[in-house]
Formats: sequence, structure tokens, C-alpha cells
Amino acid sequence: MPHWISESLLAAINAVPALFVEEGSPNFTLIRAMFGLIIILVVIFLATWLRPYCSALVHRLRNSPPPDKA
Repeated sequence: MPHWISESLLAAINAVPALFVEEGSPNFTLIRAMFGLIIILVVIFLATWLRPYCSALVHRLRNSPPPDKA
């Protein structure tokens, strides 16, 4: 599973800059590195931004009464 996720991320990191710059140009590596850093920053941002919401959800689920079984 982690291999599939990493392969998908690397494919996106290589495909998106190719839309803006030709793969043979000297700036392709720079654009690809910048796009990779943006993806890393978005993942970190989502992890820190969603943590309070996940904690609140877990707290609410732990304190809720169990469902009645019929």
C-alpha cells in the first residue's frame, strides 16, 4: 500500500510540471522540486489542520452512549 501511494505521488510530481515546462529544459528539475515541496507542505498543513477536528471527533465518539441493540 505505501508503495502504491508513493508511486502515485511521484507520478503526479513528474506529470504536473511537464504541463508547464518541457521535460528536456533546464528548468524542469527546478519546477519539479518546487511542486514536490508544495505537495509536502500541503500534506503537513492538512495533518496539522485536521488534527483538532479528529481529536474532537474521537472525544465525541468515546463519550457518546453506545447504540441500543434490538
